[in-house]
Amino acid sequence: MSEHLLLAPLLESYFRRRLTKQRNATPATVASYRDALRMLIIFAATRLAKKPAALALEDLDRDLVLAFLYELEEKRKNVIATRNARLAAIQSFFHHVAAADPASFGVAQRVLTIPIKRAHIEGDTPPHQGRSGRPYCGPRSEDVPWATRPNVSTVSGTDRAARNERLTRFGVTHIVRRAATEAMPTRPALVDKPISPHIFRHSLP
Repeated sequence: MSEHLLLAPLLESYFRRRLTKQRNATPATVASYRDALRMLIIFAATRLAKKPAALALEDLDRDLVLAFLYELEEKRKNVIATRNARLAAIQSFFHHVAAADPASFGVAQRVLTIPIKRAHIEGDTPPHQGRSGRPYCGPRSEDVPWATRPNVSTVSGTDRAARNERLTRFGVTHIVRRAATEAMPTRPALVDKPISPHIFRHSLP
């Protein structure tokens, strides 16, 4: 990878080619991803004492991205769902980098291996009860519309959906939050909302 490979041309081609033409992204998605990358660039410029236009691709390495994500949670007090949405935008850009410049595959791959962070699950508290007085827990896969999707049923902790068995509380929470994370690029309003199965419980008639 060239050590002087500037970000500007890659960012321009990312938004013009990958998002707008190849992905046919909605204006809301483009705006959400642009905001996340703008925040990352400002963070990098401040941290490295460089002007944004002078940043090179190698400046946005795994350690810097992790530091940015840490600041989102610890200083900006972003919820985990917001942190994950920002990471999704950053990794989308690095997917483009890996395809557009094979010499940059190494730095891109290291950023792409940063995992989505799971929200904290409550401990051994008793399951909530619905209006009927029965515990609100243990639904079958047919009770959760996303559970039968192939890309969800293979996720660790939710493979019970593929066998039509009752889901654990963790499984239900994981499915709901994963579906919300996937929807955030097209529904930015979800970013700052707490997402959990309890929201559906409180919305029951």
